Amino acid sequence: MMGMPSLKRNGKMFGGYYGDGLVVKLGRVRVDELIASGRGQAFDPSGAGRPMKDWALVGLPSTDWDALAAEARDRLDGSW
Repeated sequence: MMGMPSLKRNGKMFGGYYGDGLVVKLGRVRVDELIASGRGQAFDPSGAGRPMKDWALVGLPSTDWDALAAEARDRLDGSW
C-alpha cells in the first residue's frame, strides 16, 4: 500500500516503512504531540506540502517504533 511495506490488521493499514522511518496512523492530536516533541514529522509522501493529517513519520532511532506501531494498531477502531 502507498508503495511501501505496510503494517496491517484485518486488511486495514496502520503503519509502514518509508525510507529509513516508520509511518504510523495515530490521529491528529497524537501526531501533533510527536511533531511538537521533535520525535516525528508530518507524513507528506507527495512532497507537495499536503501532509496526511492522521499520519506521522518517525525517524531513527527505532527504540520506540514497536510501541508506536502497537499504539497505531490499537487505534484501528477509530477512537482518536
